[in-house]
Amino acid sequence: MLVSAEVKSALDSGEDLVLLDIRIQQEIDKYYIDHPKRMVVPFNSLLERVGEIPQGKKIIIVDVNGQRGPTAGRFLTARGFSDVAFLNGGMQRWVVEGMPTKAGN
Repeated sequence: MLVSAEVKSALDSGEDLVLLDIRIQQEIDKYYIDHPKRMVVPFNSLLERVGEIPQGKKIIIVDVNGQRGPTAGRFLTARGFSDVAFLNGGMQRWVVEGMPTKAGN
């Protein structure tokens, strides 16, 4: 579990990672983290699309409110991903803490 400041620091540092946004399009349309390392794979598509997620990189999972992130993390860990974390409190906390977002997709 990572707090917003840790995620922002990892993104700003150029660390080799994937920011895995597991929200559905309607949730993303409200706001999202605009970063080239962001990859969208909705939670309900993880099983079918897990092969698209690069192995060997740190995976930071972003959900709406921190509820689905831990489940997605366990799913990825069980499939061989070794460095998986999630944004504590999801995008709701990210926004409340004043972190940068972009509206719509």
